[in-house]
Amino acid sequence: SILGQKVITLEKQCETSTIEKSLMAKEIDMLKEALNDATTSLRESEKNLCDYKLINEKMRTENTREKESLIKEHQENMSNSIESIKLDHSKELSQVRQASDKFVEDEKEKNLQINKNLNDQLKSVQEELSRLKLSHESIKKECFTLRDERGQMTVETW
Repeated sequence: SILGQKVITLEKQCETSTIEKSLMAKEIDMLKEALNDATTSLRESEKNLCDYKLINEKMRTENTREKESLIKEHQENMSNSIESIKLDHSKELSQVRQASDKFVEDEKEKNLQINKNLNDQLKSVQEELSRLKLSHESIKKECFTLRDERGQMTVETW
């Protein structure tokens, strides 16, 4: 009977051991499946990482090209602006020169007219002075004539 009990106990232990083995096999299968899922997920993550790296590099290249394009466009715009400013300044300078030349011409004309007027006035004054000299000479002669006739009047007192 003790032997029978030991056999029963051993059978029970074998059953328990078989159940445990079965449970462990199921657990191992689940762990293998989880490992396969994790490996698949890791491979997808690695692939995504490579894709992101390629996209990032492509974007860097595009950004660099875009920046270079923007810089080139900005330089062209600045160059065009500078040329436009130079052209505007050239036009303004030309206008200032024309205005200056016109002013100089106008001033020359005014000065010529003033000189002509002054020369005319000088001529008129010279003519008046000549007329006054003639008149003075005539008066002097008349004074001498009067002095001669009367004998008492002199040029100095007249």
